[in-house]
Parts: sequence; C-alpha cells; structure tokens
Amino acid sequence: MLRSILIVMLCVVPIIGQAQTKHNINVGAEFGLASTEPRASDADSSRQGDSYFRMGAGYRFSINDNWSLEARYLEGFNAGVFAGAKTAMAPSAVKVGGEYQWYISELNRWVLKAGYAQYLLSASLKSDWQDNGWNDSGQGAYIATGLRVKFRSNIEMNWILSYDKYQPSQNLGLSAIFGYNF
Repeated sequence: MLRSILIVMLCVVPIIGQAQTKHNINVGAEFGLASTEPRASDADSSRQGDSYFRMGAGYRFSINDNWSLEARYLEGFNAGVFAGAKTAMAPSAVKVGGEYQWYISELNRWVLKAGYAQYLLSASLKSDWQDNGWNDSGQGAYIATGLRVKFRSNIEMNWILSYDKYQPSQNLGLSAIFGYNF
C-alpha cells in the first residue's frame, strides 16, 4: 500500500507545481454498503453485504474554474456476519481521478468525479468452527456525484454519492467531506 501511495504522490507532485490556481486539502468520512463476492474458502457462508465506514484525506487542485485533479487516501472498517461467524474487514484505498463542477450559484456547485483506485482489503473470520484471515488487493474504477457548498471563500462542505467497482467487491457510499482552499 505504501508503494501505491508513493507512486500517486510522484505522479501528482509535478502537476501541482505547474498549477497556477486554487489548491484544496480535504478530510472526510464515508458511510456505505459493500457487497463482496464469496471466496472459495468461504463456501459455507452466506455473505450478502455489509455497511462500512471510511475516513480519508485528499488533495485537489484546480486546472481551471470547472476541471480539477484529485488524489485521496481512505482507510476504513466494516463488520458483518457470515452465517453466524463474525467478520472484520479493513478496506483501504488510494484514489486518483478527475472532477468536473457545474456552478449552480456562486457558492454551490454540482460535481461529477471519475477515476482509478488501488484497493487493499484485509479480513478476518472468527467462529466456533474456524478462525482465519486473508488479504486481497485490486484495482478498479470509481464514479461519484454530489453537491459542494462553500461557506466562505476558503471553506467548503461536500456531500458525495460514490460507486466503486473492483474485484472482489463493489461499494456504494455517501461521503461528507470538509475542505479548505488555499
């Protein structure tokens, strides 16, 4: 995972130096639903889907008034039930993508995001008959849309609905992201 973060930073830093417009540092929390495809070793389980919670931080810089590039790191946790067994999963992600924003008014914008993500999923399964864990990683695409509201010239709040698709999982999430522009 550290290697992925370093690769993203090496790709983003030269572009940041060229940008002459606004930069944004943001932090946020995401709540959502995850659906994970069963693994062969979990054949005796009946996992349907789980809720999850992720927190993250990101850096966004504007190319012009409408277009931006963004890099985000998310760390999360969710828990579920596999037919009576307790599970714990820690999904983390590095996302890199683009964003287009439409101006609804001077302070309100509708945003559309799309990009690429690298995911790492660590899971453990504990029950009376088994106690095991596994790690998975994957790459995939994400899309998102939502509303951005500026409270002052440099403070904003984002409410974003996102969909991530990668193997072995797909996620539908709702995020509340606080941002500071400089």
